[in-house]
Amino acid sequence: MDSMILPSGDNLKTLLSQSKISKSEVKSVLRGRGVFCSSDEKNNTVPLLIKTLVSPSEYYFFQDRIKTKEHSTKINMRTLKWDSEESLIDSIGDDFNLSDLVDDPFCNYEVTNVSDFYVKDNDDSIALDFTIKRIDLMNGWHEAEQYFSGRIELEKNSEKKNDVEVNISLNHTSQETKLVADIILRRLNSHLKSQGHIKQDSEILKIQFNHFDNAKRIQFLENISKSHIQNEFYFQKIIDVDFYPDETTTFPDDLKWLERNIEELKLKGTLGESIFFRNKTLHPNLKISKLVASYIMQDIDYDAECKISYEFPEYSTKKSEVAELVIDFKAFNGKGASVSKINEIKASIMKTIEAKKVKAYDLYKLVAD
Repeated sequence: MDSMILPSGDNLKTLLSQSKISKSEVKSVLRGRGVFCSSDEKNNTVPLLIKTLVSPSEYYFFQDRIKTKEHSTKINMRTLKWDSEESLIDSIGDDFNLSDLVDDPFCNYEVTNVSDFYVKDNDDSIALDFTIKRIDLMNGWHEAEQYFSGRIELEKNSEKKNDVEVNISLNHTSQETKLVADIILRRLNSHLKSQGHIKQDSEILKIQFNHFDNAKRIQFLENISKSHIQNEFYFQKIIDVDFYPDETTTFPDDLKWLERNIEELKLKGTLGESIFFRNKTLHPNLKISKLVASYIMQDIDYDAECKISYEFPEYSTKKSEVAELVIDFKAFNGKGASVSKINEIKASIMKTIEAKKVKAYDLYKLVAD
């Protein structure tokens, strides 16, 4: 059996201080030992683990959390208005510049590979793939050199005859791949404007937290998560939500207790019938930042189940009102399905969610005066 050296001292502090390890995960390890803290803040819990060290199983627990959060695919979905007769692949042309995507000499990552846009299903369904290498010399207990992949997909939606849209998916696995995808998309936006394929005053639409009032935001997330009733992708239940009280509003008198305690409540289980969703008089007082739902998929060749998160992560962490919606597979279990088949299923699911998202956004967004 191979021996291993567990981190201790400053190395353990470096491991536990990473943002990819949450305070609730540190708290969970301590609770597993029978240690309960009055505060779950890391400045209170991490010193306890540094003093007592971690076991091999606890170390692997933290290591798996880091790898899962970094390598799982997150998706930002955006939209732009199309104003051309050209197909998407023809509109890109041969002169789209993909050089020098990262020009900061003091960052710790670089683009190691980037493809040209290529045809997926047809000339109006295209994609671009790229890979980044990140070097983290401070991360002594994981590989210092790591690779992450990203993808940008564009697909023309012609359902509205006089209002053609291009749906954009930014698939990213780390913060660095998200930054590179944003750079490529900004360049693409400028390129398409210079070639006359989109209007000069047209902007790429992001779905942001502040595009909804409190009640409509709840309806929006409920709609895109629950509107799936086919065997190929069937909604089961809401299993996790994050709500925050809106301090600018007044709670109903009989629910003042909820306002005081809501941030301490951690809801699990079947939540679709909970007070938060059932009692619509509460909705103007609640800011929802995350909803996680479970689904099943059935086919002749496989049975699968998954959990998908619909979240405004920068509201959850920073209370940013301009936080962008991110859709993320939290878990995927494909019984009898190959890796390539699972990727195909995931792509199909995201296309289904994209169609629901666009319609729900038009229905629930705030309308400018």
